[in-house]
Amino acid sequence: MSIATPYLLDNSRTQAAQRMRVLARLYDEPSRRALQATGIADGWNCLEVGGGGGSIAHWLAERVALRGSVLCTDIDPRHVTATARANLRIERHDITRDALPAARFDLIHARLVLIHIPERVAVIERLVNALKPGGWLVIEDFDALSMLPDSSLNTHEVQLAAGEAMRKYMDRGGTDPRFGRSLYGRFRAAGLTEVSAEGRVLPNSCA
Repeated sequence: MSIATPYLLDNSRTQAAQRMRVLARLYDEPSRRALQATGIADGWNCLEVGGGGGSIAHWLAERVALRGSVLCTDIDPRHVTATARANLRIERHDITRDALPAARFDLIHARLVLIHIPERVAVIERLVNALKPGGWLVIEDFDALSMLPDSSLNTHEVQLAAGEAMRKYMDRGGTDPRFGRSLYGRFRAAGLTEVSAEGRVLPNSCA
């Protein structure tokens, strides 16, 4: 496997484990709903790209049972929880450089991965090539610009300095803050059929 330069949210950083837990708490439920909608069943072969903390990979392994398999990859898989599941394999893998088997997977999933990768469009093509005929590709990524805070609609909506600083930091690292919104068109351009898109907004509040 090739060695790649770590991306901005490097898994080796002290805060990485906490970030994985927060992402799972925020996004695992809608991710599971989207994956369940594909019809995932006993015997499917799945690929989880950028497995993070491994929560979705473990969930997939439960769904496909022993007749199926799940390959969970990450450029740095140190936070993927070790497992005794015979149908779950964890591998260090750089999706921009390392080979994938052709026409191998019934389902491929990546969440908040491609937005960080400058080669994101080429990666979509690689993932499509790794799908079996009739297979499903589920990509979840941010559109961080289409719904900015608007105090004219809600006085409690404010632009946080930390949020703006994070956007600038991510921009310098080559992220595309509107990539999620482009996925429908990119899937069509890649020749996929039965394409659908869903937007989700998570309002934050505190007492």
